[in-house]
Amino acid sequence: MRGLGLMIGIEMGGGFDSFDDSKPAALQWVSALHEAGMLTIPAGSSVVRFLPPLNLTQEEAQTGLDLFKQTIQKIIA
Repeated sequence: MRGLGLMIGIEMGGGFDSFDDSKPAALQWVSALHEAGMLTIPAGSSVVRFLPPLNLTQEEAQTGLDLFKQTIQKIIA
């Protein structure tokens, strides 16, 4: 994990049956997160970038973490 301020990039792998090997893992993770309602952007082939606003509340952060966790669980299931 790396970042500056609230901009955080998380290195995400691919290799899941639901993923297309011809597309970068980051792009596929971002698509899955968008479907769950979380806006993220890819950075390179394997990094998902989160850019929350500076006035992010603890409740909003928890909601985002829950969506992220649910998406990971859905992908790896």
